[in-house]
Amino acid sequence: MALKPRKFFLDVQDRIFVAGPNNTFRSEAPIFFNEDVENIELYFLQPNDRRTGYRYIDISGSTVSFAVGVTAPAALQTVWTAGGLSPISASASVVITGGSGTNAEQRIDFAQRPDRGSFAFSLPARTASVASITNYLFRTTAAHGLYNGQPVTLTGFSAPSGFVNGGTYIVQSASTFAFAIGSDTTATTTILAESVSGGTAEVPAQTTATIPYNANAASVQAALDNANISATASGTPLDESITLAFSGSYSGVALSAGSIIANTLYTNPHLSGNVNFATTEIADLLNQGITSVNIEVQVSSGALRHTFTQAATLAEDIISALSPSPLPVVTATSFSLLDSSGDVWTISVTPEGELQLSHV
Repeated sequence: MALKPRKFFLDVQDRIFVAGPNNTFRSEAPIFFNEDVENIELYFLQPNDRRTGYRYIDISGSTVSFAVGVTAPAALQTVWTAGGLSPISASASVVITGGSGTNAEQRIDFAQRPDRGSFAFSLPARTASVASITNYLFRTTAAHGLYNGQPVTLTGFSAPSGFVNGGTYIVQSASTFAFAIGSDTTATTTILAESVSGGTAEVPAQTTATIPYNANAASVQAALDNANISATASGTPLDESITLAFSGSYSGVALSAGSIIANTLYTNPHLSGNVNFATTEIADLLNQGITSVNIEVQVSSGALRHTFTQAATLAEDIISALSPSPLPVVTATSFSLLDSSGDVWTISVTPEGELQLSHV
């Protein structure tokens, strides 16, 4: 799982750090570690009123500085990437293709956790090969995945009777390896179909209605069910991943990867940057025993400057870039060295802490 950024929410009316977009309380003081590089996101909020919370605003056209320190910046960030201005990319991939008695599985991945918008999932058009028609049933050697009431277009049959190549018909009496057809306007009457040889049933794409960014698992499942996509969904857009385990009419059917369409998923507008706390100034503060600092965010637009401040705490890293490997549980009482002549020397220590050197 990718590491998540640290998010700060700033009230542009009162110039304060707040706990979140639906919370007007001041945020708690964060802790920064002196050798870390933190991915930080800044969200700027305009109050609607004190009853309905905030709305996000885009300040990507302004100059923004982020500093941590006491009377001067000990860590400073002035370069930012504007986020939330482009759709979040999302894609579906095949985990298990399916077929030959194995059920297909696919995964939908979202590049980021969405804050707004929606998307739809679409299984691509596909074909099912028909080996023969006997007793008016179209028979396949592999699971076809068709369901009753589904439209199919029939092509490639030799000397068809009761239907025509290129015609669209409605699936009836579907089982794993066989199906019948009705007319293209009603499925109440089975067509007494015949053919000298088999052909192909072309299946149109199946697409869900749009699924909102904050849909729960039950809503995602309902969208699949309503599109007659026989799959169990686990995960949500907010989880950044949805797994589709195909079953039912799709049991044992080989499926190509679906696609994400009608994608209007976005994050809320924000600025993102990597702030480096491995600075000499941060180290100097800690060496002086100074751990209570301030965060200052300054937004400049023309002659106007708006400043936000928030208390913070500095802490030493336990694990640093130069941390040695931990000592073994069993500590050796001596060790040997080989000199340039090939002679072995043993080094040990007395209870008083004096090193002793002996030739072996």
